[in-house]
Amino acid sequence: MHRAWPLILLVLGASACTPTGRRGGPAPDGGIPTQPTAPGAVPAADAAWVADPVFKDAERLVRANHVEEAIARLEAAGGLSLEAPERSFLLIDLWGARCALSKARAATDALPDHPLAEVLRSHARQDPAERRRRLQRALTARVGGWAYLESALVSVEEGGRPSAVRSDAERAASLGPAFVRREAYLVAARAMLEDGKGREGLALALRATEVDPADPRGPALASRIAGRLGFRSEAALLAWQALRLAPGGSRAARRVADLVRDGVEPGVERRLRAEIGEVLATPGASAETEALAGLLAERAGDRGTASTRYAEALRRGADPVPVDRHLRRLLLAAGRRKEALAFLRGSVPPEVISDPRNVRRETWIALDRAAARVPDGPASAVPQDALADLAEALVAVGALEDAVALLPAGGTPRTRALAARLAAEVRFERAFREVVEEGYRAPASGKTPPSFDALLARLRALAREHLPAEEQAAFEATQGRRSVPFLGTWLDHGTDTTSPLVARFRRLGKYLMLGQREGSPPEAILLSIASLTRAQAIPTQGLVLSHDVAVGYDREIRAFVDFQGGSLSGAALPDGVWLDADASRREDHQVRLILRAEPAFLARVVAAGREPPAPDGPDGPFAMDDPNGLASRLALRYARRAGDDRWGSFHVLRAHEFGHVLDLDRHLPMLEKLPSTTALLASEGFAFARVEARLEGRAQLASLRDGRDPDLALLDLVRSLPSVERVPEAHERGYRSVTEAMVRWLHAHADRFPSVDPTKKLLPQLDRLTPEEIRTIGHGVAAQGWTVR
Repeated sequence: MHRAWPLILLVLGASACTPTGRRGGPAPDGGIPTQPTAPGAVPAADAAWVADPVFKDAERLVRANHVEEAIARLEAAGGLSLEAPERSFLLIDLWGARCALSKARAATDALPDHPLAEVLRSHARQDPAERRRRLQRALTARVGGWAYLESALVSVEEGGRPSAVRSDAERAASLGPAFVRREAYLVAARAMLEDGKGREGLALALRATEVDPADPRGPALASRIAGRLGFRSEAALLAWQALRLAPGGSRAARRVADLVRDGVEPGVERRLRAEIGEVLATPGASAETEALAGLLAERAGDRGTASTRYAEALRRGADPVPVDRHLRRLLLAAGRRKEALAFLRGSVPPEVISDPRNVRRETWIALDRAAARVPDGPASAVPQDALADLAEALVAVGALEDAVALLPAGGTPRTRALAARLAAEVRFERAFREVVEEGYRAPASGKTPPSFDALLARLRALAREHLPAEEQAAFEATQGRRSVPFLGTWLDHGTDTTSPLVARFRRLGKYLMLGQREGSPPEAILLSIASLTRAQAIPTQGLVLSHDVAVGYDREIRAFVDFQGGSLSGAALPDGVWLDADASRREDHQVRLILRAEPAFLARVVAAGREPPAPDGPDGPFAMDDPNGLASRLALRYARRAGDDRWGSFHVLRAHEFGHVLDLDRHLPMLEKLPSTTALLASEGFAFARVEARLEGRAQLASLRDGRDPDLALLDLVRSLPSVERVPEAHERGYRSVTEAMVRWLHAHADRFPSVDPTKKLLPQLDRLTPEEIRTIGHGVAAQGWTVR
């Protein structure tokens, strides 16, 4: 989660030069007037906004992903102007997102002296303190709506000031024209969601939609909030509304698909099926919309159409997770088993399956043997015992629903009994997920989530409801607990687990993490097991340690952070490291989207790298405020070099989590390692947030130093910049601090890196370094030490 460029939240996505979407922070209860209570003080009243063809045309182009055309249109109409603040806000955002932040700053500095000019100058800056200083004059002048909108955005980034966010947004909405009201409602809606007031946030997001029915951000945000509150059908329809407004966007289509998978009312699905053809026929409709059409066809029982749609979506570049999972199950049902099993094998890095240390390796060998005895073709033409053997082999590697798809209706007593048993397990796992996510939904409504013990009791009840009698009697969910102060409580998930519940899922090829972190609801993660190694050698930061390691795929139950819209790809706990191959595949896919970006954008990104911006602030060449397309250039370089290898992000993830293993070794057991832990706390002023940021930054620095692709690890470090919040998330804070240290080390040793100009801003030049030069800087920073800022 990082700073937003508010006008382009849903359309630029991974191809932006700087992070999109200024983040909404916490806000207290309280409504915002739906109509202005005072006349606007700037020349852009509501009627003028609606009538301004330049502004409306530029927004339309942005929503259609024609950003370069929108910039050209705004520039041709005169660029920044105090007479057209809507155009000016939009153009600053577009410049900032398209490697021209220095141009935005120069243009705002050239504006005549006026309070509104100070608002625009603030909008083109990054540092909250500088922005606040510029706003002081404007807040007392007759540009109140605009100034309070900008102040609301600054208040979000300052963090920890919920009353200020609410007050700023309320005043902006009461004083400003339609543009200001729309933006104020959006920032306040996000703030209320993060503060546990989801219903108020939902109402505000819908007000933004009323102000501007053509803007997809209102329904998209409303969908997010409705989903967090548990209103799936409403959330699906709101996401559908956002998709119809911007059919070229992929995020809304994926969100509709996810909600449909989770379960919506039959009438909602019927409506989506009736209207999907119209959206698909829209020029520029995304590959994700094609995948959504496949899902709707599959759920309607039209397997042939679904298979065709899924295959076309993958060909066009849709996110493979979970589209290829759906496709492989349809292929199994159609008797195309070889193709299906190839997709299954492609879900995990091949070397982790074949690793001799993998205690699950024999299950994959058994799967290959069983598959060899079952040729492609109708199930009726295959020996039923061979089919059952293949289904059981699929279960052993955690592919339960694949086994269900494989087994035909009817069949022999053995296949019927197996199908019934697997169907019961699938129902149990889905009910398990629903119970876990009930707890995830609680914070959005300001409710207290259930305790860990309450969740375990609910699981026992689900077992009695869904599982066969013999399994009900043996079901045990409370034994095998582990806990660490300040970390949390969980069920042991080591290779030789002491938890009967974890062991139960292992027998079904599943890897379960179930526990509760300090300050979070109880949560669960359920993956199919690709690999499980006992006391694996862990090379990290010049040492070799050992730890249990699991690699999973086909995640059925997600972590709390994923439910909130983030991503948790793996973790290192005292009893084992786990890595999610699905999450790393998705991350690698996101990096590769740069290859599909519009040519004009790629040309701009490359050109920006040739002309790094000159220092223009107190931090001089060390400034972190203008990456100038760095992340996009790193992504482009990696994607072109990697070719067909789709596991670069997995290697970055693995090296990161292996870096955390050294932290575990340094600080656990807690009493035994108390001196080391005390020293760490003291080094960060006994501030736990700083300590967490330090651990995350150190782990990513380890990934950069030890991983296969140091430039891809660097991409993870810089992708959220400029991160300017005073209280950023631990990863962002730690990553920013490491990047700052790298820039300063580079400057101190500039004579070793002739491709870099030390008189210009250094951050935008990091892609001029080779991967091995990046690794060298990482070693240098680790040797000299660094602190969290």
